[in-house]
Amino acid sequence: MAIFLDQPFAEVRVGAWRLSNNTWGVGNLQNGTDYWQTIQYTPGTINGTRFAWEQRENWQGNVRAFPQVIYGTKPWDKGRMSDVTMRLDQMQNLDMTVDLRVERYSGVGNVALDLWLTDKAGGGPATVTTEVMLWLDDDNMSPSGTKVGRMNVQGIGADIYVHENLQNDSASGISWRYIAVKLDVEYLIGTIDIDGFLRQLVSLGWLSADDWISGMELGAEVVSGNGALNINNLSAHAAHYDVTAGADNLTGSQGADLINARGGNDSIAGGAGRDTLLGDGGQDRLDGGGGNDLLQGGAGNDRLLGMFGADTLLGGGGADVLAGGAGADRFVFATGDSLPARMDRITDFAGSAGDRIDLQQMDADTLLEGDQAFTLVDAFTGAAGELRIQSQANGFVLIGNTDSDAAAEFRLLVKGDLMPDYIFF
Repeated sequence: MAIFLDQPFAEVRVGAWRLSNNTWGVGNLQNGTDYWQTIQYTPGTINGTRFAWEQRENWQGNVRAFPQVIYGTKPWDKGRMSDVTMRLDQMQNLDMTVDLRVERYSGVGNVALDLWLTDKAGGGPATVTTEVMLWLDDDNMSPSGTKVGRMNVQGIGADIYVHENLQNDSASGISWRYIAVKLDVEYLIGTIDIDGFLRQLVSLGWLSADDWISGMELGAEVVSGNGALNINNLSAHAAHYDVTAGADNLTGSQGADLINARGGNDSIAGGAGRDTLLGDGGQDRLDGGGGNDLLQGGAGNDRLLGMFGADTLLGGGGADVLAGGAGADRFVFATGDSLPARMDRITDFAGSAGDRIDLQQMDADTLLEGDQAFTLVDAFTGAAGELRIQSQANGFVLIGNTDSDAAAEFRLLVKGDLMPDYIFF
C-alpha cells in the first residue's frame, strides 16, 4: 500500500535509504496554499517512489525545494558517519545505478545527485568545504557560478561551474565552494561513476584529496512550476574493505586502508598508513597502528586503540574503552554517546600532549531547535546545556545535562590530565 509524505521536511527510512520531503527554500510560503510537494512510496522498497510538486510563480528564481532520497548521511545529520564514509584519496569505487522518469509539466528545475565534502570524517555543517552537484537533467535551469572548464568521465562530457563562498543563510556564517557538473546529455538511466567524477575534480584542483564524503542525495531541485520524478529502480555501491557479519580478525596493508567490520565481534588492525576502521555492530577491537587513523565503534561495547599518530576516536553506542596512544588524539562524542547507563572510558588522556575531547557534534540543549553548545559550570542548576568536570581518584568524570532536569544525560570517565581548555564544545 502506498504511503504519502506531504509535510515539509517529513522523513522516513526505507531499507538502506532515507526519503526526505526537503523544502529548504520556501521561506514563509504556506504549504498547501503557495505550494505543495509530496513523496509517494511503498514500505520495504525504494523502487516505485514518486516525488511530485507544484510551486507558484517564483520571481526571485531561487531553488525552493529538493525532495530527495539519501544514501548514507549528510553534514546536517549532526555529523554522523555511514557505510559510505571515506576519504577521497581512499576511494575504490563509489557509484549509483538509476532508472528514473521525469514528468515535465511546466516551470524550472533539474534532477541532480548532490555530494557534500567535509574536512573531517562524518563532519557537521561547519566542516563542509565543497558541495558537488552532478546535473543529470534540467528544464530551463542554469547552474549558479562561473563556467571554469570541461571534464569527461567514461565518455560523458560535462561543463564545470564553480560558485565560491555559497551560503544557505547568512546568520550561520557557514560557506563553501559549490561545483555544478552539468552533463552534456540527459542521464536518467545507467550507472553514475561518482568516484570517477570526484577523482577528476581532484586532479583538476577543484577538490582536496584529503576531504571526506559520507553520503549521496538524489533528487529534484524545484524552482517553479509543477512536475514529478519517478524512481523506477535505484541502487548504490560504496566499495570498502568489507569484513563479514561474523567474528573476524583482519589486518590492513602498509598503506591507507578503509575497513568496515560489519556485524559480529571483530578484531581489526589498520597497520601502517592513515587508516579508517569502522566497527559497526558487535563488540569490536579496533587497532589503528601507525599513522593518523580514524576509528569509529558501533552499537556494541567496543575497544578503540589509536596507538601511534594523531588519531580520531569515536566510540558510538555502547560502553566503549578508548585509548589514543602516542600523538595528539581527538576523542569525538555525539548526541546519544556515552550515556550514564553505559559510560565510555578514556584510559590515557594527555591534554598537555595535545589530546582533546570534542563535543561539538553533541546537541547540548535538546529542548531548543538547532544544535546548541555546552556551558561549563561548577555545579548543575537544572538548566539544559550545562557541562561540568568532577574530580575523582585517578582521573575525572565529564558530566553533561541536555534537558531541564538536574540529572546527567552524558557521562564520560577520563583517566589523565583533563582541563577545560582541552575540551571543544
